[in-house]
Amino acid sequence: MEKTVKNENIMKKGMPLWYIPAWASRSISVAVSVVILMQATFYSTEVLGLNAGLVGMIILVSKLFDGFTDLIVGFIIDRTNTKLGKARPYELFIIPLWICIFLFFSTPDFGITGKVIYVFVLYTLINSICATFLYGSETVYLGRAVVEEDKRGKILAVSGLLVMLFSAIAS
Repeated sequence: MEKTVKNENIMKKGMPLWYIPAWASRSISVAVSVVILMQATFYSTEVLGLNAGLVGMIILVSKLFDGFTDLIVGFIIDRTNTKLGKARPYELFIIPLWICIFLFFSTPDFGITGKVIYVFVLYTLINSICATFLYGSETVYLGRAVVEEDKRGKILAVSGLLVMLFSAIAS
C-alpha cells in the first residue's frame, strides 16, 4: 500500500526525465523485432530453400493460431494477481522473444520437413505467444503504472516518436 502511494506522489510531482525513454525501450525493442521479422519470408525462401507457397501457408496457419492465443492471453492477464502486479510479469516475455528470433534465424539443417516444422514452431512462438503477451499486457501495465491521463498521453506520444525513429534506423 505504501509503495503505491509513494509512486503516485512521484508521478503527481512530475515525471522523471528518464521515465519516458525507459518506458519506450520495451516498445522500441518490439518494433525492431518486427522489422527484423519482416525478413522471415526472404530468409525462409532464399536461405533455407523453402517453397514460397509453403512459407505463406506456415504464416497463415500461425496467424490463425494467433487468433486463439489472443483470447487465452487476455484471459490469463485478467486473472493475474502477483506481487509484481497484473501486467508487469509479462514484460519478461521480451527475453524469450529475442531468444526465439535468434533461434529462428539460426535454423539448423534438418532437411525440408524439419525446417518447415522448426520455422512454424519458432514463428508461432514469436508472434502468437511472446508478442501477444507483450502487446496484451502493455495497456494494463501503463494504466496501472501512471495514474494521471495527461502523463499517460505524453508517455505514449514521445514513446511513439522514439519507436518510429528506432524502427526507421533498424529498417
